[in-house]
Amino acid sequence: MSWIRRMLASLSPPPAKRLEDVTATEPAPSAPLPDFIRMVAAGEPVSDARHHEAGAVIYPYRNPRRALERVRSRAAGAGAGGSARAWTAADAAESITGGLAALPELDAQRFTLGTAGLKHRNGAEHNAFFDPAARRVIKLTMPGEFGAWGGLEDYLQRLAWVNELFDDEVLIEGWLRYPNEEHPRLVTSQPWYRVNPERPEPNLTQIDAYMWRTGFLKA
Repeated sequence: MSWIRRMLASLSPPPAKRLEDVTATEPAPSAPLPDFIRMVAAGEPVSDARHHEAGAVIYPYRNPRRALERVRSRAAGAGAGGSARAWTAADAAESITGGLAALPELDAQRFTLGTAGLKHRNGAEHNAFFDPAARRVIKLTMPGEFGAWGGLEDYLQRLAWVNELFDDEVLIEGWLRYPNEEHPRLVTSQPWYRVNPERPEPNLTQIDAYMWRTGFLKA
């Protein structure tokens, strides 16, 4: 899938909104928070939180692009992104104060209890929990890493592109740090799509055909 990453990296990002341009009338994401995410969210919602019809709190900046703008505003260019490595010395020093601190913090102990009964799968870039009630996958990055390459800002930009280019619904849930780990993890969620159990993963021909229909040319 490296050609997809190269293609995404070569795209010019759509014009990003400045924080001051985001008004209180901007619609909140439609998907409700998973029950255990609602349970483990720490602290009070910030002032411009929204509520969906069921009454669950929708934290602002769950949209990756809004989260990216908030991180950029808080970080002011200090260590929170644009890195060729997953976790630089600057990231280690500034990620909480200038980057991840711009996003909600989740209580690690309560998060662990909330996910204890969920099926999970560990991958090379994420740990994933499957929540059938919310019909969403809860994903945690590896400690101190944000995908295969780049820093926090790069990761959020890629998530924003995925939503815009492929009509996905990735949401930023926050971040947490387990007591036995030195670095924090970013927590996201996205819709859980059931697949044909006999063909759970697409082959390269199917991937190429899908990307071609989406408007990409293979490099």
